[in-house]
Amino acid sequence: MKGKIKLDKTLSPDIWEQEEALLLRLQSSEQACEEYLFQLKWPNGFICPYCGYGKAYIIKTRRQPLYECVCCKHQTSLTAGTIMEGTRTSLIKWFTAIYSVADPDQNMNATKLCGLIRVTYKTAWNMLHAIRGALSEGKQLLPPSGKMCLHSETLTYSHPTSSRSDPPPTPSVIVCVSLTETDEPRLMHMQAVQMEDYKNGQLSAEVIEEFCDHYMGLGSARQPGLTKINRFYPSKFKKGLPLARQAGEWLHSTFCGIGDKYRQRYLDEFCCRANLLLQGLCIFQEMSRMCARSALSHNSYF
Repeated sequence: MKGKIKLDKTLSPDIWEQEEALLLRLQSSEQACEEYLFQLKWPNGFICPYCGYGKAYIIKTRRQPLYECVCCKHQTSLTAGTIMEGTRTSLIKWFTAIYSVADPDQNMNATKLCGLIRVTYKTAWNMLHAIRGALSEGKQLLPPSGKMCLHSETLTYSHPTSSRSDPPPTPSVIVCVSLTETDEPRLMHMQAVQMEDYKNGQLSAEVIEEFCDHYMGLGSARQPGLTKINRFYPSKFKKGLPLARQAGEWLHSTFCGIGDKYRQRYLDEFCCRANLLLQGLCIFQEMSRMCARSALSHNSYF
């Protein structure tokens, strides 16, 4: 349908077959996961995080291999500096969880994940939380450029009408879309905003400028007529409107809504997956790379 951006499995079948084949290989053994994690963490070979030297002894007396720098004797593990640091959960389960987040069809939440990989609900929730943290950092790897479409929107979604209850709240977001030469979305970002950020029905100038400085950066050109963010712009100027609607539906159908505390991380997950789809990249591989290079560590949970 014209004007509708369908964020499902729009990549070529060859790419999805490649992604599924990679998952099957990783699920075959913990060693296969270790080899893949090594490639993600050190694509050009081992580099000591302490002195930068490129050779190490491998110590295999532990559950996972330990790398000791030949030069400075600093020891580091495969999971150090990743979201898996200090984990007691197998790498097979970690990569299965990342794949589940990468697959748009799965709509993965903690309840589904704990049944899929056989962990407790708390472990599943914290694994997903760690993955979303890495994706939030990873969005900087896909910076916006070129002409921008900037507007505010509410995360509405379909719900059955009922005389017994009021409609659920519809949180607001700033939507920024980087456009192609034909004015089609190529990258997008959504920033959660609060009711106190509005003044007289419009977002305050301070909130808008803070968003532009933080995300849009320098050298970007906003679309003519969109120098201000206003919820009353005609739909034809709101290039991010279909994406915001899909985000609202996804949040509701998968999580039954999200509170203010974690809403931004869930939006970052949606946007990261959408951007990788729009760019035609291998979602599972790119998300795995983000998780392997994330500075976040939640070792107290696993």
